[in-house]
Amino acid sequence: MVVLRTLSKIYGLAGLRIGFALAAPGVIDALGRVSRAFHVGSLAQAGALAALDDTEHVARSRSHVRRVLERFAAEIRGPGVRVYPSLGNFMLIDCGRPSGPLYDQLLRRGVIVRPMAMWGLPNHLRVSAATDDETPRVIAALNAVFAA
Repeated sequence: MVVLRTLSKIYGLAGLRIGFALAAPGVIDALGRVSRAFHVGSLAQAGALAALDDTEHVARSRSHVRRVLERFAAEIRGPGVRVYPSLGNFMLIDCGRPSGPLYDQLLRRGVIVRPMAMWGLPNHLRVSAATDDETPRVIAALNAVFAA
């Protein structure tokens, strides 16, 4: 078994493309022999080490995401719409109809979400937690599109 973790989201290091793997020593050794072409640079390593020590940032990030997702769950409404509980940094929303046209309408409103049809969920959208300033606009756009 290999456990993979990214430092992209809660640690805010998406641009550095860094994470880590936990596994038995033999598995890590095998991974090390084939992964040198994609070796992580020293800047990304330094950023990762600093991020792992910044527990205050992680706590603030976790609190922010929880608050935004709770607001999404409370305020996103529409006929046939279901917002699923989430433990991540995004909500899965069942739109009650094919999500492709809704995705297009949201794009035209400047709201970028992820349609989930490729994952076997043709009626669903994935909506990431927004900043405090963006959250009301995201909710308003979703509700307007769901109401149409």
